[in-house]
Amino acid sequence: GYGGLLERLGPRAALRRSTLYCSAVLGLASIVVHYLQNDDAAATTAVVEFNGVSILPYIVGALFVFRESYVQLITSQHWSFMSSVLTPAQSSTWFAPISGLTSLASAGAGMAVGSLVDSKLGLTGTLGTAGGPFGP
Repeated sequence: GYGGLLERLGPRAALRRSTLYCSAVLGLASIVVHYLQNDDAAATTAVVEFNGVSILPYIVGALFVFRESYVQLITSQHWSFMSSVLTPAQSSTWFAPISGLTSLASAGAGMAVGSLVDSKLGLTGTLGTAGGPFGP
């Protein structure tokens, strides 16, 4: 898991590797969504159904679990880093404002996602763009 990766590679390389993994998953998700939104109904049905049962809810569920897991991992990584570079006095001064700003940024990003998906960018473009900043 991540603990073993952290021990073997150190914090910087572990953070980079887990970030690149997230970028790859988001990019792959963008390709899958694009393929599933294909105009050819017969091809899409063949991919989205297995034995007459739609697999799309399972794909969406897996992406949701991935997102939630990655959010927890990246949050833990950044809080751990801050704890390692700040003194206890600095931590008591900065952790609450950082936490508050992080919450506001998350809420703002969450509200912006709907507009991005509804724009010309669409779901495929939004997923693809989300992976972009995590690249090498």
